[in-house]
Amino acid sequence: MFRSSKTFRGFSCAHRKWRHAGHCAHVHGYSREFTFWFEARERDVNGFVMEFGALKPLKAWLDSQFDHTLLLDADDPLIPDFRAIEERGGANLNILPDVSCEGTAHFVYEHAARWIHAATEGRVWIVSVECRENENNSAIYAPAARTGAGAGAGAGAGAGAGAEAGAGAGADDGVTAPDATTAAPDAPGAAEGSVSV
Repeated sequence: MFRSSKTFRGFSCAHRKWRHAGHCAHVHGYSREFTFWFEARERDVNGFVMEFGALKPLKAWLDSQFDHTLLLDADDPLIPDFRAIEERGGANLNILPDVSCEGTAHFVYEHAARWIHAATEGRVWIVSVECRENENNSAIYAPAARTGAGAGAGAGAGAGAGAEAGAGAGADDGVTAPDATTAAPDAPGAAEGSVSV
């Protein structure tokens, strides 16, 4: 089994966790980054797990979601107020199921796992996605391994969500690695669900 990783940095965005009892309820910003761990049994003609030059559509999607956007939870009661600010040109809203790093890692994984599966015709899958908000704080989403004959691990096992993972947590994302041997216990992000580090 072969693994490689790719990190995208410099996504300047803001968010708030409106239920938080402390200062996280206030709008505050970070430069987020995302690290993807890819896995494959067979490398491509160049000997790569993943051709990083082919990830431009994924980078463009990340830009659309996290470059100078204001991330809000879908149930934030102030969304109408922030919409009014957006209409006046004061913000670019992005409404997510859960804007925590855990929830964001899950959200990004769901999109990226499907895209990688299609782009590589199933040769490559995503083991985990890490969302980092600064040098000290990050969270990882990795789908839980399934048990039983033909069970998938790596991308698409889909069970298990982060501490605050949003809507769709635990749902099968429809993309599975070839068998349950793919999530080695020492793999980055191999633990079930999300891990705050």
